Amino acid sequence: LGMRRLQTTFSPARSAGSDPDFDDEAQKIFALLGASKSTGRYNPCDPIWKHPTSGGTIFVGNVEAASNMGVLQKHGITYVVNCTDNMPMYHARTGEITYIQFDIASWSRYVRGGHDSFYSFTKPMFNFVGEAISSGHNVLVHCLAGAHRAGTTGCLLLMHFASLEARKAIVLAKRLR
Repeated sequence: LGMRRLQTTFSPARSAGSDPDFDDEAQKIFALLGASKSTGRYNPCDPIWKHPTSGGTIFVGNVEAASNMGVLQKHGITYVVNCTDNMPMYHARTGEITYIQFDIASWSRYVRGGHDSFYSFTKPMFNFVGEAISSGHNVLVHCLAGAHRAGTTGCLLLMHFASLEARKAIVLAKRLR
């Protein structure tokens, strides 16, 4: 696909115990992608998994995909996982898009040393996506850049629905995004 490998240094200014500034990191990625975007090698969203019987597809994307109804319609996306705590549900009032907010960056506040707390944290998102794709609906998983929060959530979804181990899910997600 002619994609460049991006290397960024994650070094947001933060105090111990505070959340990283993923929006700042997204802006760094956008700056690096500036040249690629004009050459057509950059996509607002990319498919990462298709349900084997229903055809419902999971896409990982960014703010451009999430905020642009034309992009959502082009890909037949009717369900959206917002992986942030600060971006709006852009089209909620239209009734055409069904949303869930999954603030993955807050995981450390909810997951405490065991599978049960991890499952409790992720279960609503897995159920939302699972119900959508098993019914043939397409789902967008997004954050600002479509890299950190949405990318991590995409890897979780590949592990869950495609039964991939973490390393294989990461390699596949990077290849597809």
